[in-house]
Amino acid sequence: MLRNHDLEFMKSSHEDIRQNRTTPVSIVQRVKTGEDPLTGEPIYSEEPVEVDVIWSAATGDEDIQYIAGVKIQAGDYLVSFPLTVDLTDVENVTKDGVSYKIIERDKLGITPSRTEALVRRVV
Repeated sequence: MLRNHDLEFMKSSHEDIRQNRTTPVSIVQRVKTGEDPLTGEPIYSEEPVEVDVIWSAATGDEDIQYIAGVKIQAGDYLVSFPLTVDLTDVENVTKDGVSYKIIERDKLGITPSRTEALVRRVV
C-alpha cells in the first residue's frame, strides 16, 4: 500500500528519472502581452518555447492503449511533458524540423507527475 511518504518520494525523484532520457522539442505558446486600451480584452502573442520531453515511438502494443479515449496507433508518438509546461492552446510539437499535431493529452502518473501527449505527423 502506498503511503504519503512514498508519494512524496516518487514526486521528488521525478527529475532524476527523466535525466538523460529527454530530447528538445519546440512548442508555440500563447502569451498575454497586454490589454486592448479600449475594450480591456487581453492581447496575446505567440512565442516559441523549447522544452525537454521524453519522446517515444508507439508500436500499438504499449501497456497504455489509450490517451484520453484516443487509441494509440503504430506510427504515433507518446510525448511526456513535465507538469511545469502549460499545454493550453498548444496544438503542435516540432522535433528535428518536423511538425507533429497533438491529438490528445492527459495527466498521468501516480502523483500525477507528467502530461502525456499523443502526437501524429501530419503530412
